[in-house]
Amino acid sequence: MIAVGSLCASSAALLGLISAFKQGQRTIGIATDANRIAMEYGRAQARAYVVVQSVEAKLSELGDLTAKVTFQNSGASPARRLRWLYNAHIVAVYGDNTRRGMMLGDQPDLERSHWRQDIPSADSWTSYPLGLRSQDGVAALLEKATFVAITIKVVADFQDVFGETHREIACFEGRVNPSERDASYTALHSAHDNALDDKTESPAA
Repeated sequence: MIAVGSLCASSAALLGLISAFKQGQRTIGIATDANRIAMEYGRAQARAYVVVQSVEAKLSELGDLTAKVTFQNSGASPARRLRWLYNAHIVAVYGDNTRRGMMLGDQPDLERSHWRQDIPSADSWTSYPLGLRSQDGVAALLEKATFVAITIKVVADFQDVFGETHREIACFEGRVNPSERDASYTALHSAHDNALDDKTESPAA
C-alpha cells in the first residue's frame, strides 16, 4: 500500500511538473508575443514615412513631358536611398468634343532609377526635373487640341533605418498647356492611387 501511495504521489508530482512546464511555455509565448508587438510598435513609431507631397509638370508643343516631384518624410528618422520614376497618360480634347488619349513612358521599373536620395526626418526634398523619352504621335495628338489634361503616376521606394524597404505610389493630374521648353511648370492636383489605371482602361486610351 505504501508503494502504491508513493507511486500515486510521484505521478501527481510529475503531472504537476508537466502542468507547470506547459504553463511556463505559455507564459514565455505570451511574453515573446508582447515583446514582438512592442518592438514592431517601436519601429513603427521610429521609422521614416515618405509621401509624394506635390508634382509639377510641363509639356512642350512637341510632346516632351518633364516633371518635378517633392517628397516629404514625416517620420521620426531619415529615409534612405529613395528612388523614383513615373509614367503618364495624356488626353487631348478637340473642338468637336472628341477625345484622344496616349500613354507616355513605360511602366516604372525602379531598378532602372538613378536616384538615391536620403531625406532627413521632418524634411522635404524636390527632385531635379526628369523628362520622359519622346514618343511618336504625341505632337500630332496635341495639334489643334483645345484642352489637354495629364495624369502622372509616381512610383518610389526607400529604406528606413532598420533596413526595411517601403513603396509609395501616388497619382497627380491636371490641365496643362503645351508651350515652349522654357515655360514654367504647372502644379498638378492629387488624385487617387489608381487614377492612371482608370485612364488607360477608358475608351480615350
